[in-house]
Amino acid sequence: MGGKIVNSLDKDDRLVNTVHEQLVRRLIGWVEIPYSTVYSKGKVDGWLRIQRPVFYSGYSMPDRPSYVKVLIAFDPPMVPPRITPPRRLGSIESDKIVSQCETWSKACTAIFESRRYTALVTDINGKAMLACRFLGPVNPPHSVPHPSTNPRQTVETAARLVSMVPFITDPVLFPGSTDLWTTVEKFLSLGCGDEEEHALLLCCWLLSYGISCCLVLGFSLPEGARAAYALVNLPDGIVLVNPCDGSIYASTDAMCPLTSVGTIITPSNVYGNVQNNAHPSQLQFDLYRSGDWKPLFDKEMDDVESIQTPSIPYSQVSEDALIELRSSIEREIKLRFDEARQFGIPQWNLMASRLLREILQDEQRSVDDRLLRLRESYAVTICTITIPYRDIKDCVAAVLRCGLHTTTSASPQFALAVHLQSVFGHVISCSIAIALLTLKR
Repeated sequence: MGGKIVNSLDKDDRLVNTVHEQLVRRLIGWVEIPYSTVYSKGKVDGWLRIQRPVFYSGYSMPDRPSYVKVLIAFDPPMVPPRITPPRRLGSIESDKIVSQCETWSKACTAIFESRRYTALVTDINGKAMLACRFLGPVNPPHSVPHPSTNPRQTVETAARLVSMVPFITDPVLFPGSTDLWTTVEKFLSLGCGDEEEHALLLCCWLLSYGISCCLVLGFSLPEGARAAYALVNLPDGIVLVNPCDGSIYASTDAMCPLTSVGTIITPSNVYGNVQNNAHPSQLQFDLYRSGDWKPLFDKEMDDVESIQTPSIPYSQVSEDALIELRSSIEREIKLRFDEARQFGIPQWNLMASRLLREILQDEQRSVDDRLLRLRESYAVTICTITIPYRDIKDCVAAVLRCGLHTTTSASPQFALAVHLQSVFGHVISCSIAIALLTLKR
């Protein structure tokens, strides 16, 4: 999504009574909807939160989030194939618990067939186990503050760090499988995972700080039927946290993209939503009301042992590795940018690029103040974005999405800067600034 600005071009004395103008596109936000979400649901109808640049010259970014209403459907409708999940290689649970889980799932599905009810999950070894066992305290990195003074800040920081871990779906990571759950330690060693792994990491970090939270499974936009959120009980109320982008929603927020809640998992029990409503804003979250939530166990199973490792070391990516990777990213972006340009070979302004790098490294990001001298000679258009680093291809796509390479201005110059920051472990945050410089006449 972007705005369009009409800019006047230089006059041509040979053409009388002719006005030359160009239409310039400006990126103001974007949304991404996986094809699998539309394919599995048949139709997507709802509100999506817009992802926005950190800074775009000429625009002021509001503090409140922005949303866009989308309706996507196939015509004629497509019927997704029924996929039989692979057979589990046994279970670590007793036959009594396995039977109880199956009975609970059938009872819930008989009431609301379309909701996601999950009590038994498959681990990386192909064996079934209680989903409760994946919840347990795990020490967070030192960058996550202790909640003694401000619990909400702890949740916001933890959610932002978790959202920086790259995403990959299980069928890609484990071909031939459907949905495997891994421990936090295994998840971080792989360096990527799906929605459940991200939500589990967030829950385990918060549990280690004594913050009451549990795992929510359901349907969400744009994640689809594999959505997993964290339900956190804060002093100022219950909030739902999306580990995919770090967004936090009040449980009463009608704009929450989690459109359907099926299961809530705590460290000692599993609860199925049997209320008539499915959206969080219309639900009662008192799990002990049997008319609203169907428990797997009649009482809390405090003896359920977690499989999580309580203490995990967090390494940092070396500065030399970050510098080498940064050079590779900048080189590839410039190459692909050159190929995408249809109006001449780009000229890269090294002085402006150094200034952009200083801006990215400045936590305050006082962009306008730093550009005063540059704007004395150039008309400057800058877009800065921050994304989790997964591969160079994503960085190139993010820059081309800004659309600055499509300019038809005479003799434009460009500037590029990339700033990489080690978040925790092998997780890297990537900030990119791209600028269009037009010499003033």
